[in-house]
Amino acid sequence: MTDDPKSLALAMVVLKFVADKINPAVRELRAKAGAALDARDRVTALGPGGEVLGTITKSAPKPVAEVTDVEAFTAWMDAHWPDRVEHGATIVPSMMDTAIAALRTYAPHVLRHHQAVLPWALAEVLRTSEAAKQPVGPGGELDVPGVTVTTATGTVSTRIDAEALPVLAELLASGKVRLDGTLRPELPGGAA
Repeated sequence: MTDDPKSLALAMVVLKFVADKINPAVRELRAKAGAALDARDRVTALGPGGEVLGTITKSAPKPVAEVTDVEAFTAWMDAHWPDRVEHGATIVPSMMDTAIAALRTYAPHVLRHHQAVLPWALAEVLRTSEAAKQPVGPGGELDVPGVTVTTATGTVSTRIDAEALPVLAELLASGKVRLDGTLRPELPGGAA
């Protein structure tokens, strides 16, 4: 292919057309494979002659814990593990000038109480919750509010065997395999 604009335009239009047809099919096949495979499954793709073309695999994601309701989690930790919650005060923004002038002695009404779970305690709860695959408090308590543990659906990946590239190119060029990856009906294993 040359770098002249007309050749580039033709190539881009053709590739866009092919991509618009293939990308939805790849997404659909990936979803079907994701539903059909279990975590850590590996399936080898064979050509019509039995040659290894590549593999598909499904990952096995680990659980991830996160605080989804900070107020509920902090209140629970304060009730059950108060030594792991930081208590303090913040200055009400609209009263900043007054607070600076007479902070604790003359204007305690400008202070607002706050609490926050200590970072190391939060990390501990998230780590133990991920290991247990459910919210777990520092003492092993279950049903900890404000913490959610999720495990992502495994993703399906495809690896093409480097030695299979010429075989794949020949299968497509000869028309033995359709562009959507299915065998033509007259070949063994093809749909009628």
